[in-house]
Amino acid sequence: MEHLSVINSLAMGNARSESDIDFFVVTKSRRLYFVRSIIIVVFRMLGIYKTRNKIKDQFCFGFYVSTNHLDLSSALIEGEDPHFAFWFASFIPLFGKRQYERLVAKNRWIYDYCPNFLPSQKINDYKIRSGWTRVAKRFLELLLFMPAAVLEPVLRLIHIRHTLRLPENS
Repeated sequence: MEHLSVINSLAMGNARSESDIDFFVVTKSRRLYFVRSIIIVVFRMLGIYKTRNKIKDQFCFGFYVSTNHLDLSSALIEGEDPHFAFWFASFIPLFGKRQYERLVAKNRWIYDYCPNFLPSQKINDYKIRSGWTRVAKRFLELLLFMPAAVLEPVLRLIHIRHTLRLPENS
């Protein structure tokens, strides 16, 4: 995972007691479905992954993009889309400062809607990565490189089929 932002009701200051906690995830290129699968498995094992029946205080990782698809302009509704712009402007970055800066740079349209948008004020640049965590991240990336490369196309197919079978997509 290259970047993580809190989004939706919590980021907008509109969370209620029954709300979940939504995240926007940026992954490395050709690792989106592998990262998504790992997140689902880990958070389900911990019992804190949002399901249809369990929402309150659960984690929802519903939005993923990879580093080679940071331009979100194709998701804008043609004409005017202030709702999407407000959603994007409300992101609260948790980590991945450089990727957040790249995300904003690839989405300059945000300034058409929010001319005073200051992404630098949103970056807390939490120091959660010590030297050891950087080493551990690199080690895991090397260790998982081959499994991720092999599993990515399979997991992509599984996730797309699953998504298309959801009742709301029928």
